[in-house]
Amino acid sequence: MQEELGERQREMLLREQMKVIQRELGEDDEGEEVAELRERIEALGNSGGCA
Repeated sequence: MQEELGERQREMLLREQMKVIQRELGEDDEGEEVAELRERIEALGNSGGCA
């Protein structure tokens, strides 16, 4: 379990570092990510999965 937690922490740290680097390079795609998540939410809402 300790190994899995350490791996998750490492992955989160690397993802944050990647976001910082992308911002510095002007490759910030956060807007795209938000748009994609909104599309997924809308698709789930339209599927009638939740009542």
